[in-house]
Amino acid sequence: MNSRASHFGLILAYVGPTLLGVFLFSVLPILYNVFLSFTNRNQFNFKQCPEGIFFDSCPSDGYVWVGLEQYQTLLSDLVTREVLGSLVWFLVLGGLFYIAYRFLSRYIDQNTTMHGATVGFLGALALSAALWQALPMGAATTRIAESGDFFVVMARTTLWTAVCVSLFFLVGLTLALILNSDYVRFKGFWRTMIILPWAVPYYISALTWKFFFNGEFGTINNILRLMGWENPPSWLTDPTLAFAALVVINLWMSFPFFTTIILGALQSIPKEMYEASEVDGANFWQQLLNVTLPLIRPAVVPAMVLSALTTFKLFESVWMVTKGGPQIGGRTGATEIVMVFIYNQAFQKFNYGYISAFAVILFIILFAVTIWQMRLTKLTEQGAR
Repeated sequence: MNSRASHFGLILAYVGPTLLGVFLFSVLPILYNVFLSFTNRNQFNFKQCPEGIFFDSCPSDGYVWVGLEQYQTLLSDLVTREVLGSLVWFLVLGGLFYIAYRFLSRYIDQNTTMHGATVGFLGALALSAALWQALPMGAATTRIAESGDFFVVMARTTLWTAVCVSLFFLVGLTLALILNSDYVRFKGFWRTMIILPWAVPYYISALTWKFFFNGEFGTINNILRLMGWENPPSWLTDPTLAFAALVVINLWMSFPFFTTIILGALQSIPKEMYEASEVDGANFWQQLLNVTLPLIRPAVVPAMVLSALTTFKLFESVWMVTKGGPQIGGRTGATEIVMVFIYNQAFQKFNYGYISAFAVILFIILFAVTIWQMRLTKLTEQGAR
């Protein structure tokens, strides 16, 4: 018994400080955030009532328990007939995309030598683009965009994440294929050069790119003027261009990670598989779709999910370059993604209760995505065996 107790004490001595740190700096703030989401705390109501937060009789600067009021404020604009009807159209489009993808991928796998999943995805994407024009998707998008900050910020952040991660993968795959080629010389030098953007701190890269994109004296516009463009675009004050500029900045800081992951996966593929496919008459694209992509999938899928979570929660570079702007008609800024919106609400507008409710909903979404990522990673590893 004493031996078991001493063994438990030894384990506790090792893990106790770590568990204490996790509780103090992770669990406790989460619990406090959940607590604040049920109160009306803001810059005017910042003191706890002497009688307790469950009493209505409170000084003018005290905050009280308001229950689900903050959540209702966040979601009330979404639960209307117009918005729900618009969401139905998006569900219809998503369902048609999934059906087309499943049908095309299975048909191509059974009747051609092409990679069904890739070609099926591209075909379903083209069909969805055509249906977007045929269905009233433009009006539905407008109604949803006018519904409130919650959906607008979440939709913008989802679009931001999808665009960034797709570009990360495409650029990383292209560079990895080039570096893995037998025709490239000085591979060690080029690999080192590609790693450099990843090694530079985020804030240095962000401020450097902010100077490049400056509308008056930035490097990009100076080059455009030398090429004869009299009035080059104002990159950081136009909503669309500001969003695109941030995508470029994030791509610059993130593509080395994907290049490194994909290059390592490519080097693990036996050359005999490419030689066998060449004997069967496969060209480069057939090798890419039927040999390369399936074999690097176990390494790429976890990297893409991890990068998606990181991009979804990105704050530093966006805040330093645009601070979420430019503003659009008094609503949230054109580049105000989730973390920038939370920062503005908490530290610029001091809506602690409101943004705590927003953070709780965001935590639930990210927790669900993390569980899905763990399951997807496990399935990918099992499929690779």
